Amino acid sequence: MTLKEIFEQHTFDIIFSELTEMMHEISRKRPAIKEAYDFLISLAPVASKKRIVYQLLEDEETDDCFVGAADTCFQAQWNVIIGKEVVRDDVEISDLEIATNAFLCILLLGYPPRRFAELHDELLEMLS
Repeated sequence: MTLKEIFEQHTFDIIFSELTEMMHEISRKRPAIKEAYDFLISLAPVASKKRIVYQLLEDEETDDCFVGAADTCFQAQWNVIIGKEVVRDDVEISDLEIATNAFLCILLLGYPPRRFAELHDELLEMLS
């Protein structure tokens, strides 16, 4: 299943609700994030041989383990990211959790269209 197909299973409101549980301060940016989501969903995905692999990852600073995908999976243009196949490598993670995580990663790590560059910078600043 491609990332776009996973996004299409969930509404923005559900994904945004999950995002605000992770980052309360993000709620201030709801209108801009909604616009970015709508734009993302409207894009035609570009087929890619690369995949987004959710697996058990280790935090190098704390030695904690968590389920996630490598940052490099999201370092591309948005239409390329949503065209990638999503794979679960022996981990339990729901489609909603993937949609939420991937959307945040796209906003933070993806190469944003110019109209969303300011939002990208503001979100990065929130996390610093």
